[in-house]
Amino acid sequence: MSCGCNNEEKILIPVATSCAQAQLDSPPCDSQSGKFYDKSIEDFTVPGVGKIANLHVCQANLWGVGQYVGIVIGKSKYGFYKITEVGERILKVLNGCEKGNTVNKVAGNPEPGVVIPEGSVVFPAPPFGCSEYLKEQFSSLLEGDAGVDGVIKILNESDEICFFSTPEIETDAEVKDSFLFGGRWLNGCLVKLKKIFTGQGGKTICMPEAQSTNELSVTVDGVLKHKHIAYFDENGCLKKGKIAACVINDRRTFKIINQTIYNGLSQTVTVTNLSLSTPAPHVCSNENVYMELEAIINIAGGGAGSTVRAMVNGVQATVAKSLEGEPVFNSRRFFLPVTQSGSLTMLGEVTSGTPAALSSVTIVLIGFHL
Repeated sequence: MSCGCNNEEKILIPVATSCAQAQLDSPPCDSQSGKFYDKSIEDFTVPGVGKIANLHVCQANLWGVGQYVGIVIGKSKYGFYKITEVGERILKVLNGCEKGNTVNKVAGNPEPGVVIPEGSVVFPAPPFGCSEYLKEQFSSLLEGDAGVDGVIKILNESDEICFFSTPEIETDAEVKDSFLFGGRWLNGCLVKLKKIFTGQGGKTICMPEAQSTNELSVTVDGVLKHKHIAYFDENGCLKKGKIAACVINDRRTFKIINQTIYNGLSQTVTVTNLSLSTPAPHVCSNENVYMELEAIINIAGGGAGSTVRAMVNGVQATVAKSLEGEPVFNSRRFFLPVTQSGSLTMLGEVTSGTPAALSSVTIVLIGFHL
């Protein structure tokens, strides 16, 4: 049978299988001949270090025994294997690099059992060194003329330094802490971060010396800055949450009465909220603005039955009574809803008796809350 070849100049060698059966046994595929890469036509399971596995490609005879091939795994990870035998569509490949009678792990190769899917790009690669080989290369550099400076130069000129075989943190309960590494701000040198580390086998971040703070907002260079509650989202990622407490510290004191006060005396102080720099609701959110105030009454003594009260916007904030003419001190904090366009009217009033001359009513503005 000529299998369609009728050229008389060709010598035909009979085959034991019919053309039709041969086509069934070897289904057509797209050869990568003439290209600089191939593609796997079946899933490839990474064998153990020192073990051999079959890598299925369309045209295996394009490759040679002893050659290293790389397999692309995702965007920036690769596996490197040495060809030990070539078949029609099978490359037998070794996971590891041979040195004498030993086979060592190839740095960065995926762990045994990982399945690299069909259609992965297979490309020719230079002989890929193993960990021991890399050590020899560094030793050779250190012992040569370049020395340590040569190694440092290589590292300084590298855009990225990758450690594919870096072991993961053990999640065993006995493993407590693991330090992190970071680069210095000025020279980019790696340093150990001792004040921040992982705990619980890498399950959390620990900052035992973090500074304490409160939930109040602060003004920096005339701009209101808020502090936010931190949350762990559904994926366990730390994210910034809502504003902890939108408070503008603006402590001011308004002494209503600082003279001899007597029965029936009242003194009023009125200030506009705008003059108090009352914040607009949108500064923190579209919520109401509340003013935190403290009303303080100090009766230094005087006639028995002295009564003094503090009024704010027509509402009694606090009251103090001196039943036997003894000194009395009374204070109360309270919140008052305000608007930017409104005003604050504060009244100190003696409703009975004649307090001593040093008696006073004081209103203190603690701050604004939104």
